[in-house]
Amino acid sequence: KGGSASGDGGFVEVSGKKHVEIYGLVSTLAPNGENGTFLIDPTDVSITGVDTNGAWSTGTWTPNAASSIADVDTALTNGNTIVTTNFAGGQSGNITVTGAIAASANANSLTLQAANDIILTAGIDMSAGSGNLTLTADWGGGDVVSDNAGAITNGGGTITMGTGDLAMSAGDGIGTSGTPITTVGLTDIAATTVTGGIYITNSASGNINVTTVGGTVGLSTTVNGG
Repeated sequence: KGGSASGDGGFVEVSGKKHVEIYGLVSTLAPNGENGTFLIDPTDVSITGVDTNGAWSTGTWTPNAASSIADVDTALTNGNTIVTTNFAGGQSGNITVTGAIAASANANSLTLQAANDIILTAGIDMSAGSGNLTLTADWGGGDVVSDNAGAITNGGGTITMGTGDLAMSAGDGIGTSGTPITTVGLTDIAATTVTGGIYITNSASGNINVTTVGGTVGLSTTVNGG
């Protein structure tokens, strides 16, 4: 966390071979500098607002289930937040949004980087602030080798944007023709996939700009599998 007079927020990483549980307060805010980043790096992760699958004892969290569960809202309130998965521990490397995410009225950005799929079974609401949302399935960074098999799928969740940008990239499709990624208030987007198609719907009036967001440029598919 940055100082009250000067200084930027730091970089905090929590990783684990199989289990990662994040409950409590981690702040990378900088009142007079650049906000820092909180990185969560397990194998599979479910994002929810409910504390489950473990217990606290004298400051130590002991998980009692194989899959990780993370409360992202608190982390996102206190700085830019990244959730990254890998293939370790015999799990698939998926990120499943099982509980609604609601960003606070700030400029903090949320990045989900899955070694395999990102599954939106609940909504992501960035409308209160100006932070960007980046979803990357089939992530090829860290100890993960891309195999072009990861997809971003709509399991019933809606992405609601504020004034920030939306970037999505995948190895095997973004939404489907029957179940597109559902958005509200989208203004600026960039999306790319290697195979499959890009299927996105948006409600609310206004123009949508196809632009460059981070390292994602425009709308593109390498192979049309739609």
